[in-house]
Amino acid sequence: GAITNDFKSTLTTTITGAVSETLSSTMTQAVTGAVSETFSAGQTTDITGTLDLNASSEVDVDAGTINLN
Repeated sequence: GAITNDFKSTLTTTITGAVSETLSSTMTQAVTGAVSETFSAGQTTDITGTLDLNASSEVDVDAGTINLN
């Protein structure tokens, strides 16, 4: 069934173990403020379809090496 979460204040989640998410349909997220993410050990993303990246002003990439294949 459907699950609806409506938070009127801050939500903080702390997880000390592994997290696995499996979505069997479309996921849509709308964020009206800034988003900040920190990955201290790296990030791997596998996309089997198309990746679209749309930015209204600019895209900044800061890295020692950037590989585009």
